[in-house]
Amino acid sequence: MRPTIRFLRTKSRKCFFSYPYNMTNFQTGYLGIGPSKISGGFHLRYPSSKPIYISRIDATLVGQESLTSFPQDDTKNTKNIFYSSTQCIYQSSSNTFIPITSLDLNFEFSLDDDIPPSYSPPSQKEIPLSQNIIQYEIKITITRKRNYFKFQGNNKCVSTVCQIDRYSLPSTLKLRDTPISMHRSGSNRRKNDPKLDEIEFEALLFSEYIDMNSIMIIPLTLILPDSSMKIKEIDVVVKEHQKFRNIEKNIVHFDKS
Repeated sequence: MRPTIRFLRTKSRKCFFSYPYNMTNFQTGYLGIGPSKISGGFHLRYPSSKPIYISRIDATLVGQESLTSFPQDDTKNTKNIFYSSTQCIYQSSSNTFIPITSLDLNFEFSLDDDIPPSYSPPSQKEIPLSQNIIQYEIKITITRKRNYFKFQGNNKCVSTVCQIDRYSLPSTLKLRDTPISMHRSGSNRRKNDPKLDEIEFEALLFSEYIDMNSIMIIPLTLILPDSSMKIKEIDVVVKEHQKFRNIEKNIVHFDKS
């Protein structure tokens, strides 16, 4: 006998989400190794004496990046929606408002393989210069009959967080407990002027710390020697060093890309 659906609570006491049958999350499959999708159920439960009048219900999968920086003892929050996909999961006949007391709907979103997975920074003892978060939400928009007495608009929105993961190889990587120190690049070593407009630093990231097709999360900590130093922009560039060996001459050539 199939077990009953376990409802996931939302801020609304009458609207619920549910995972697909026999699952504990919305994602089926993993990014990077074949088709992956987000699917689940949305449910309405209203008392028969007070139904909700609905003409349409839309489901939207939203991906948002949030960046929090702390410049000069201040907090700056920046948000960017980089992914959005919407589908209609309910439409009444002739777009009229239908009284609903109980409704069970399903949604399904196919995932593009190149979208980033969910990410939140690990807890750190020291507050970094910036914190970056990538989060996905399933947002339901209900087009309902306006209620002027209760100051209710046409749209009722409920949402829930949706974790999206990318496949990574079994952990043969080495974990670093100590930070990687950065050193001035060669172009900067030839210039002894401490008032350079552009200062370059570099560090080697060996392949044993990076997986193929994985997302590289590299926290950067900057310690400024001068408290009055002003920074306009920080750019990060990842370079790949490829090594080729000539068997006959036993000579190693390096190619940077």
